[in-house]
Amino acid sequence: MFDVLTAGRNHAGLRDLEQMLKGHSGIATRRRELGGDDLDPLRSSEPLPDLLVLLLDSQSRGELEALDQRAPEERPVIFVVGPKGDPELIRLTMRAGARDFFFDPPVRDELLDAIDRAIEEKERRSTVLKRRVGVIINAKGGAGASFIATNVAHILAAHFKSKTALLDMDLQFGFLSSNFSISANDGLHQAMESIDTLDGVALEGWSAKHASGVSVFGNTHRQLLLSRDFSEEQIGKFLELALRTYSHVIIDVPRQIDHLFASCVQRTDTVMVVLQQSVAHLRDARTLMKILQRELMLRDDQIIILVNRWSKNALVSTKDIEKSLPGLQLMTVANDYASVAESLNTGVPVYELRPKAPITRDLVKLASLVGSVSTSKKGFLQRLFGATGR
Repeated sequence: MFDVLTAGRNHAGLRDLEQMLKGHSGIATRRRELGGDDLDPLRSSEPLPDLLVLLLDSQSRGELEALDQRAPEERPVIFVVGPKGDPELIRLTMRAGARDFFFDPPVRDELLDAIDRAIEEKERRSTVLKRRVGVIINAKGGAGASFIATNVAHILAAHFKSKTALLDMDLQFGFLSSNFSISANDGLHQAMESIDTLDGVALEGWSAKHASGVSVFGNTHRQLLLSRDFSEEQIGKFLELALRTYSHVIIDVPRQIDHLFASCVQRTDTVMVVLQQSVAHLRDARTLMKILQRELMLRDDQIIILVNRWSKNALVSTKDIEKSLPGLQLMTVANDYASVAESLNTGVPVYELRPKAPITRDLVKLASLVGSVSTSKKGFLQRLFGATGR
């Protein structure tokens, strides 16, 4: 059942909204009447609803400010019903993360159509998705694969509400937990060592958990670990159990061709090769492609070439990369040094830090592709203010 919460100060208007939704297939409604200093429409609304329909008037501001203060993962899908002729209200509605805006009173068919789309999106998210394992690797050192892996995993969990595991396979220098500002543990090593005795609940217990729901499996580096410490059989059993436990598994692997690398890559659905716009990166990417395609037998449709820190003015253009790596899907991530630096220094993923920045939009697209998650149709707000792609 799709849980719809209606909230607002106009109590009569809320009753009219509930009457409009009454009897619509597949939804259950509840109401929250606001008053006085009670501004947050989601306060005491646990568990969070699937959809919040917020009824506002021309004086409403505090409700939207309260929603804006919440982290993205602490907000459901939001529809706002409000008066015409108030552009400031629409601007605040966008800042609060609302997907759609309906003029009061809303047209019943338009509102129900939008709710049906939200129901379809929830059903897609709860379905076992085709692409579930993603390996991310640098074509050349420092291209940004660890940052990409961290944020793709976070977006799958926070934005797409997918139960996601992030594996840090850089046994000597990996520290993905710091990108989430959470304490590292030896979960990867301990889980591998005891894999024959674990079930899904026990596996989760070995992870370092972020508030978004991402389970990070890494190391504290208290002892030196080498790839030979993990057998191919252990890696295979670990990934099999992870796939029974999580909807998506994102693996950050070092640029080191060994049995650990091969074991991860040969069990993946998608390999993302991260490079930047330079001749050196392109040269190493071509070498890596030969290994992936000729030795590990990956198909073209399993590989994504990801141009990180993309700039239209770079000497090596995306057309140059496409010519050098023909037949492969190419995606770009915007160059935003300030946001990336702040994210890494504070341990806050960019989806939380800069949810509307171009780099975040690019990462959401990437996560959608990796996870085979379809984005929803655009509502009024996206149609009115939505940004165009490159």
